[in-house]
Amino acid sequence: MSSTDSYYSSLEFSSDSFSDISRSVLAHSAPGSDDADFLANAFDQLETGSPSAGFQFNPVDDLWFHNIENVVLQAEDHFFRVPPTLFFAKSSVFSDIYHKRDVSSTSFFTYAYHGNDPKIIEQLGAPGCTIIKMLGVTAVEAATFLSALIDPEYFEGPPARETLEFILAIFKLASKYEVRFLRRRALAHLERVYPCSDIDDWDRREDFSTFSIERQEFHCHPVSSTLTGTLNIIELCTAYNVPWILPTAFYECCLYDMKTLLAHPKWKDCPGSLPNDIKTRIICGYLAHKEESSRVLAFLHTDLPHCENEQVCSNIRRVELRKLCTVREQPREMQDFLGKVWDMSDWDEFVSQGMCNSCLSCCKALHRAFRQVSWDNLPAMYGLPNWDKLRAQRQAL
Repeated sequence: MSSTDSYYSSLEFSSDSFSDISRSVLAHSAPGSDDADFLANAFDQLETGSPSAGFQFNPVDDLWFHNIENVVLQAEDHFFRVPPTLFFAKSSVFSDIYHKRDVSSTSFFTYAYHGNDPKIIEQLGAPGCTIIKMLGVTAVEAATFLSALIDPEYFEGPPARETLEFILAIFKLASKYEVRFLRRRALAHLERVYPCSDIDDWDRREDFSTFSIERQEFHCHPVSSTLTGTLNIIELCTAYNVPWILPTAFYECCLYDMKTLLAHPKWKDCPGSLPNDIKTRIICGYLAHKEESSRVLAFLHTDLPHCENEQVCSNIRRVELRKLCTVREQPREMQDFLGKVWDMSDWDEFVSQGMCNSCLSCCKALHRAFRQVSWDNLPAMYGLPNWDKLRAQRQAL
């Protein structure tokens, strides 16, 4: 397994809001065992054909079909027996594994056991067994993914509501095992929140979203689960070649203050941490956000024609600019140049303070134009191709 494959296969997701099947998986975990030691010992013995007397299969009830061919999938210390003809046909990788053809990457699987050991026959209830260990896959992810393969209605595309963790689990395994219809459905959910089309779709993302996009404030959560979700999106879309989602995902990531980013466990120099390339893109983007905020707010100090009361209107803009620099204490607001740095309530303040109609119209037009320029520049802030090239990549997929 390459270091890149090893890194990306280590991504973990919260299981709190997963299906009843996922909860069942967690409930059947081997008590008091360390997964790594448990599996290493168990499968060392399986591969030699002499399973330990203490080794115990943990079949997932809802994904353990009887009277079918004895091909068993394993993730962590849980086992799944599902109809091979039903889902091997949907995945070229699973098909190659099943027929024992060469598979391009050994990071996908390993044959944990193949044979007729009496103890295993007793556990499985049938002779002749092949156990295929899914590498870099949690039991919850495997249960979610296999359920979606078996039941077309288990994971539906938009406008069905899902959780981000659920969507990312499907996206990760559908990409890893090349199940195109599930990958497309997962991407359809993500693209509603992380569009590559235009700034209007970005502005309407809350209306379009099929999962929660509410973000925790940094000062309330030392390790933000929503930041973890955003980082997982960036990691998976980088690993599985979905670059058109990255500009807006990086943008969302850079809304957190730098202290929160640096304190996140994924930033630390340890196994499972962010690759240096992603860290570099985040830091460069974070610095670029401040420059773009200045661009978007340039209407506050640009000369405006046809003003009906220059002294009043200039003073209103000057006072507002000073407030932005000294009063607004949330770094998130100043980072959010496409959003909270200036919103509809700010226009209402201009009106209440007596700004003339001509200046108000000019300010709105300039703000709209400056936001568009910043949107057009968004991919470059994170070292990505421009929007046209990203959309072309999406179209070609």
